[in-house]
Amino acid sequence: MHAPLDESIRPRGRRWLLAVGLSAAAGMPSLDRLQAQLGGGDFQVVALSVDAGAKALDRVKSFYASEGIKHLAVYLDADAAAIFTLKAGGVPTTLLLDRQGRELGRMSGTAEWDSPQIVKALQALLGAQAK
Repeated sequence: MHAPLDESIRPRGRRWLLAVGLSAAAGMPSLDRLQAQLGGGDFQVVALSVDAGAKALDRVKSFYASEGIKHLAVYLDADAAAIFTLKAGGVPTTLLLDRQGRELGRMSGTAEWDSPQIVKALQALLGAQAK
């Protein structure tokens, strides 16, 4: 799927983790594992690639295949409009958003998104926000 940062990538009625960065970012495989672990139902991980150029979509798909990324859809923002729209200081930038798309938190830089500490913190945030 090729989609800009707009309503087409917003998981309707779900809380979501929006990761904006290059497809080859170090944290991408851990985002895939986080989606496999927590995704579905009420939560979704959306990885938005800002890879640019005529072959950007092919590069993203190739990277997903080479890293065994199976649980994340391919979203591409080749104009990098998301960086400006979200006022990201750089990439990667990751935002936790509620069902209405409001920002609950943000992090710049890489992380092991499926680490026990982050999974526990996300579960606590998502659980508290569900009430």
